[in-house]
Amino acid sequence: MPGAPVVGMKYYQEVAPGIAEDRAEVIGTLVTLTTPAGVFQNCVVTIESSELEPGVMDRKVFAPGIGLVESGPLRLVSYRYAGSGGR
Repeated sequence: MPGAPVVGMKYYQEVAPGIAEDRAEVIGTLVTLTTPAGVFQNCVVTIESSELEPGVMDRKVFAPGIGLVESGPLRLVSYRYAGSGGR
């Protein structure tokens, strides 16, 4: 993911012709998402697709300092930082 994502930005995640051709588009920034693990602010929302699977799109939400917190129907239920007790 780019270091400073903006809505409308498109980028490739994997480029291996015929094997992995994943790409993403940023459709939201500064989004707040509530999951069983807590409330995450300033999230980036992407739609991912691949030339190898036309018509298949995955919505993903990434939280700063955490990473992936939602992927389709799946939501983060807990997390912890290395050396911490968790949340």
